[in-house]
Amino acid sequence: MASLTGAGYDGRGMIDLLKIMKNFEFYSNSIPSYFLTHPGTDERIRYIDALLQTRYIKRGKTSLIGGLSRFQTLLLLSEKGNDSAQTVFEKKLKKDGSDVDALYGLAVIQGRLGRMDNSARLFSRALARSPEDVDVLRGIGINHFKSGKMPQAVEYLRKAYTINPKDEQALTYLARAYEETGDFNTSLMLFRDLQKLRPDDINLFYNLGMIYGKSGNKGESHFNFGVFNKKKKKSDTALFHFKEALKYYPEGAARRLDIQKEMEGLEPERRSVAPPQRKFEF
Repeated sequence: MASLTGAGYDGRGMIDLLKIMKNFEFYSNSIPSYFLTHPGTDERIRYIDALLQTRYIKRGKTSLIGGLSRFQTLLLLSEKGNDSAQTVFEKKLKKDGSDVDALYGLAVIQGRLGRMDNSARLFSRALARSPEDVDVLRGIGINHFKSGKMPQAVEYLRKAYTINPKDEQALTYLARAYEETGDFNTSLMLFRDLQKLRPDDINLFYNLGMIYGKSGNKGESHFNFGVFNKKKKKSDTALFHFKEALKYYPEGAARRLDIQKEMEGLEPERRSVAPPQRKFEF
């Protein structure tokens, strides 16, 4: 429930959402196990809806993001091909040129097709009508990032992240945008925040290793590359980076102890040795 409401689905849209879950079995892979074992009776749906509104609501919504329309838009973007989804969104816009969800959906499609300028214009139209819409802010921020416009990317992604600090995609691109602008300290801080949200994401150690290297902190760079390769089960490469990292920390330093702990149990990879060739004498 917290995940759903955190994504912006308030109680007014949840009744419709849960009814969809109940009626269509092909959504089962996305349904929490609770809904697979507890049928969505009207009584239970009313109970969950009341629970949402009284205990789990995190923020009010004045735009369409809180209702069923955005959910349907996201389904179209994930289930339909670009051409089919684009046709649906274009028809909606003909009926209502201010439909935020149709503008958002069409902007995403245009971005997928590489039409970044068209995508940005559509995102801007949607944002003018719903200025605090996290999906739109994130979308236009990513658009600017992919177009190489880092200051604009930072501006919009920062807004999205401020509204929803658990938006992992916005946070990822925001950290990368700061890295591209050369603000390594902010980028490192954001990647560490991302690690709290995704503690099992091995690739974040690689990102940290790269940024520490760019900022001139070779010790931390080697340490993070070492952890990355250790988790990838590449012992030789991990040992190389850990040994290099040790050069930057004196005896007794806390990080040196961390490195030594990571090295415990690491052994060089065994390589198969070809048997000696038999010599034949004639």
